[in-house]
Amino acid sequence: LLQYEPAKRESIAVLLKENYFFNQPSGDLLDKLDKLTDIDANLKEAAKNHKDDRALLERMDANIEVIKKLGIESKAELRHTRHVLLKGIFEATEVDTPTTFIVLNDKLPEPPNEEMKKKILGIVTAEDGSGFSMKTKGASLTVSADGANI
Repeated sequence: LLQYEPAKRESIAVLLKENYFFNQPSGDLLDKLDKLTDIDANLKEAAKNHKDDRALLERMDANIEVIKKLGIESKAELRHTRHVLLKGIFEATEVDTPTTFIVLNDKLPEPPNEEMKKKILGIVTAEDGSGFSMKTKGASLTVSADGANI
């Protein structure tokens, strides 16, 4: 094969019968080749999964941004809707001043009877607003900034 003159070289047919070109690899080498092939396949699969995961994460990030934007828009829209509804209620009922309602846990006491009204009306506030005085049959009470006098 390494002869300079072509006539002295072996023919192709003789060379193809030579075991040198068609040696079978040993079993150990085949096992290593199979393992390398498996590793290569696993690496290709991991790379594909990584690409898929990256694409999924990018889609998730985009969806999160859309949700945040909708949340902000919805919040603003809810505030505007609340404002419009309250304005409509005030205009519909012709209320000039907003009204407050209080829900109590206990029932309010009954209005005072005539005797209680007389006792309550018996309390006289001082002219300068610094205290009050109250008179009953047996005693008199005056309360001021200086204290109480009985």
